[in-house]
Amino acid sequence: MSHAAWIAGLRWDDLPAPVQRQSRRCLKDIVATAAGALALPTAAPIERLVAAQFGAGPAPLLFRGPMNTLAGAAFGNALRIDGLDCHDGFRPNKGHAGATVVPVLLAAASMRTVSGAELLAAGYEVALRAGLALHATYAPASSACPRGSSTRCSAPRNTTDPWRPSCAAPCTLRS
Repeated sequence: MSHAAWIAGLRWDDLPAPVQRQSRRCLKDIVATAAGALALPTAAPIERLVAAQFGAGPAPLLFRGPMNTLAGAAFGNALRIDGLDCHDGFRPNKGHAGATVVPVLLAAASMRTVSGAELLAAGYEVALRAGLALHATYAPASSACPRGSSTRCSAPRNTTDPWRPSCAAPCTLRS
């Protein structure tokens, strides 16, 4: 089975309980980070920038702000989350997949009804794989690993398959 077929066929119920727990924890961490970012002086300028650059649409910025296009909401929410810089991390590729994966998935969820389980099962797999691939050939991979990714989350690390990392990226709050 190809990696793409495996990722496309992955379902929440396929994930081991520890991965499901960590996925929920990471989502809570990202949403809490977005809430905390509302107190930053950049919050209002981000809202104005997104409204001016992307225009109105069906997707919300988290907690407040104008409704935006899908790209605008994903971009604005990612800016907020990354602005507070208090989000999940994945040490093998020094990446913060959730800061981009979750905003993209939340924006996409405005297009159709998506269960929380579907949302959590989507995203991390491709972001972390891309980060690992980039990190193998480019030292500052942490700046590029998750950009634009919004697909599936993985099962625990398969030590015989380096392309199958754990999506249970440690969600850590840094002081």
